[in-house]
Amino acid sequence: MADNKMLQNMKNNYLKEVSIQEELEKVKIENFLEFYSDGRYEFYKCSGCFGPQLGHIEVKCTKIAYESDVVRKFEVYLKKIKGFKEALWKRDKEREKLRAKEMVEAAAAAAQAGTAGTGGAAEGVAQIVKPRPPPLWTGQKFDRWKVEVMSWRNHSRGNDEEKYLDLEESLKKNEAIKECVRRTLKEKVGESKTITRICR
Repeated sequence: MADNKMLQNMKNNYLKEVSIQEELEKVKIENFLEFYSDGRYEFYKCSGCFGPQLGHIEVKCTKIAYESDVVRKFEVYLKKIKGFKEALWKRDKEREKLRAKEMVEAAAAAAQAGTAGTGGAAEGVAQIVKPRPPPLWTGQKFDRWKVEVMSWRNHSRGNDEEKYLDLEESLKKNEAIKECVRRTLKEKVGESKTITRICR
């Protein structure tokens, strides 16, 4: 009973509910709440009465600290006021827009930095380069195929083992030599799976 009376006294020293709604519409919620990185928040407090700053009337401040239970109940009352949740939602949306804008700017800067040395690439445009497949065996002479393979090895991306696997899969696609590849390639290459071992 005493708590309810103290809560009512506290409400009498604050703006009316309608005025608090107007204040929430006009002033950013960050002026009344301290936000933490994990999404939690606390009301900023008056240094005199330790009541929340939202709706606080300085001239009516008692300068005597309210009891913590009464302050908590008053904070619950403030959270239920129309416009409080909307102000929190509005802040979250503004922060999401700001994060999205920062991400777009960072992506644009990264794309520009990535194409700075390309010479021909347009500014701010990322260039996607597809990996070139290994040359196919079409029945040509071994020496000619070897030159094509070595050229491909020197100009394609990836490490030697990846290139070896790509070349092996390419050779297995040709039905005429598939069985030969399976038998002789493992004997010829052994444990070190490199393209130079295939082409010697």
